[in-house]
Amino acid sequence: MSFPGDRIVVAGFLVAACAREPVAPPPAPPVDWRSFAAAGPKLPPNVMPTSIEEGAADGYLAALLSPQLTQLASLLDRDAHGSFLGSEGVYGRDKVVRLHDLLFGAFDDRTVVATRVLNAARMRAIEWTMGGLQARDWMTIAPTHKTVAFKGVTLLWVKEDGTVADVHLYFDTTVVKGQLGVGPKQLLELPPAPPHTAMQQQLDQMGTSMEMENVATVRSELDALEAEDEIAYLSHMADNIGIYTLECRDPMRGKLAAKRHYEALDHAIAQVTTTIDHIWGIQAFVVVEYSLSGLRLGATSRVPMVEDPRSSG
Repeated sequence: MSFPGDRIVVAGFLVAACAREPVAPPPAPPVDWRSFAAAGPKLPPNVMPTSIEEGAADGYLAALLSPQLTQLASLLDRDAHGSFLGSEGVYGRDKVVRLHDLLFGAFDDRTVVATRVLNAARMRAIEWTMGGLQARDWMTIAPTHKTVAFKGVTLLWVKEDGTVADVHLYFDTTVVKGQLGVGPKQLLELPPAPPHTAMQQQLDQMGTSMEMENVATVRSELDALEAEDEIAYLSHMADNIGIYTLECRDPMRGKLAAKRHYEALDHAIAQVTTTIDHIWGIQAFVVVEYSLSGLRLGATSRVPMVEDPRSSG
């Protein structure tokens, strides 16, 4: 729990259509999984992913449906790394499978549908919606036998042989708790995420100047947030911008909503530092994994705080 005057760190993940005091990186893992990250296109345009690499996203989605997530093991490198909401994470194939089981294994009759898969060199960003029935203990909550449906994102770093070297998971556990009848009052009536019925959108990084310009735009937006420059922050947004968050049924729309969103953060957190861990331009989208740190001055709109699922396993 944070109180006014506490220093807080919030992990963030953003898919956008278009550092002076960085947070310390995690300890070096047994495998250099960061070598698979990309700040932009690193492979020459004529070097295409292998068919094995291209199947990583589909294999991962199928593995999420397997009992105890055991099918996931066959996709992972022996020294794979896995993390949830920007936490330090775990290392080793068995521990990454266990992490997934702690997050998803309590839900029976699981369904998972990908909304969008964005592909860069050695990386896959998967937006998904999962549904299921809570049949076992989850995050200290006894079985409720209620159904849930929630949205999330997974980042996969894929080696040339098709094995997954790193998995970063993002979803809001408090939204799920609200669907189970516990958690913040304002989330108890939040309806489950609707099933996705449209065709999955799959886009590949092209290595174009437009992609790099889009990356620069998002970097500038986060720099403006850190500099507390509201005018610069809003200048990067279209008049009809839509801001989607996991804890709201409907998106915030328009620059006025974006201004209010900025002001709420500015009034609640001082000395904001933004740190970008990874960023990719993929056609008209920018995928960015980043963190915010700052001095909490007062109440903020609810943000997902990092939880360690191992503590409830």
